[in-house]
Amino acid sequence: MSQSYNLNPDCSLLTVPNEKITQPPLHGSVQVVKGTVFSHYKSPPLSKCNSRPVVGVVEYYTSKPGYAGTDSYRARISYGNGRIDDVTININVIAD
Repeated sequence: MSQSYNLNPDCSLLTVPNEKITQPPLHGSVQVVKGTVFSHYKSPPLSKCNSRPVVGVVEYYTSKPGYAGTDSYRARISYGNGRIDDVTININVIAD
């Protein structure tokens, strides 16, 4: 569903973000794992890093069996450099 990363201007890893689910989804579950990601910076200088794999944190959402509709959850992401983001992830679950 979502991923977090924290890079230096030379594209090297600055820190691996720490992520905690602060409000779980009502109609499913979220698993947060460390893994290889590609950044999605929108502008220079960090946009040059988008084609390079880095270590980051990835969220995987799984809906309850048979559920279709909207769901959401909240997470707090700490980047280890004083920056903390509180985010809401909105999900549209489509039936099989």
